[in-house]
Amino acid sequence: MAKLGSAMMEVVRMMILFMLGTAIVTNIELAVLQSWVLWKDYYILFLFLGNVLGFLVLYRNRLQFGGWYRSKTTQRRLSRQITAVTITAAAVLIALPAILDLFGRLA
Repeated sequence: MAKLGSAMMEVVRMMILFMLGTAIVTNIELAVLQSWVLWKDYYILFLFLGNVLGFLVLYRNRLQFGGWYRSKTTQRRLSRQITAVTITAAAVLIALPAILDLFGRLA
């Protein structure tokens, strides 16, 4: 029963960190990008998806080890290759509004 309680507390902790972290980072990126590019409403989806991937890497490689839930089988870091691919995908998604605006102006 204690394992279930700690797992539930970890899920709540993860959701709070996710909501706060992505909201803060997305708003900062939104403010910067809106000053650089002609903003379209669907660009926010790219920022959100990029920040979700960034949070996934941050949580799996750092944050899960400081929480309430302890397990030897499920607490593993992402491999270097998966981390690199995920961070690259996140960076591309976050930069995509600027890239699309640049190519839109060139066309």
